[in-house]
Amino acid sequence: MRLGWAGWDGGITSNRGLDAKCMENIQGALAAGLHVGVYVYSYCLTPDAARKAAMEALDLVKPYTLSSPIAFDIEDTSDTGVRYDKMAKENNTSITKAFLDAIQQAGHPSILY
Repeated sequence: MRLGWAGWDGGITSNRGLDAKCMENIQGALAAGLHVGVYVYSYCLTPDAARKAAMEALDLVKPYTLSSPIAFDIEDTSDTGVRYDKMAKENNTSITKAFLDAIQQAGHPSILY
């Protein structure tokens, strides 16, 4: 399920970034006996922002028992001003690693979308 998108600063909020139907979708999928995981679409510009996004994602899914990983979706988003394809590979790796590591350190599996 798409949890939402994390802004440049890593924030995922109900008025900016949170998928309005995500919680309803999670509840419905769990009630139907489906395996559930979520993904966060990234606009994060720094590892600190990615860690913040991970913490916010964890907080948002806390009421649910996920059976699949929390995924990080990082790709070229040139229409928003974020251009991962123009950023250094090391920077993109650091951003991705920060998110994935924070999720894993909290005891959840994480994957790159």
